[in-house]
Amino acid sequence: MVIFWIFKGGVKRNTECSSPILKSLRHFIYQAVSTGMENERIPKPKVKLIGFISRQQYDPLRVVGRVLTNEPELISYIQTRLPENWRLIIIRPELMVTFKEQVEAFRKVDVLIGVHGAGLANVMFMQSGTHLIEVFHGDRSEVNRHYYNMCKWLGINYQSAGYFTNFVAPNKLWSILNTVIGNDGTEKAEQ
Repeated sequence: MVIFWIFKGGVKRNTECSSPILKSLRHFIYQAVSTGMENERIPKPKVKLIGFISRQQYDPLRVVGRVLTNEPELISYIQTRLPENWRLIIIRPELMVTFKEQVEAFRKVDVLIGVHGAGLANVMFMQSGTHLIEVFHGDRSEVNRHYYNMCKWLGINYQSAGYFTNFVAPNKLWSILNTVIGNDGTEKAEQ
């Protein structure tokens, strides 16, 4: 019942306050899966990580919605422009064998990019001060404030990439990502 109350204000409503309940739950989960990351901040490697949640068909009995038709093009476009100290990793939560593996994957990213959907609930495991870029698509629009609110409650920076059909303009997503990572113009030359 409590979790329902926490997320009740997700549509057309911003909730700016911090949530000690979510922060406590995150800390509890870190300890329960023994990630070795129980502290709020962990040392980051010199290479920073951008996680891209891939929405692909993975079960012939279940139709995955809000799939981007140009996902491979988006990934390639981003990878060829990243500065040397950034790496893009593809995250497929449904293929992760253990819950611990899932928590650790999201705990390590500095920036997470994903289409609005259940996969973005994993922002719960990101560190405060990291970034989420949410893409709205299909039957979801920017009036859904669920992940915006979660980010605000957890100290995660939030950016909407806007609403798209099943195609996201690579240059638009790159422009947002480039701003988020604070690129100073040293990205790789276009190939």
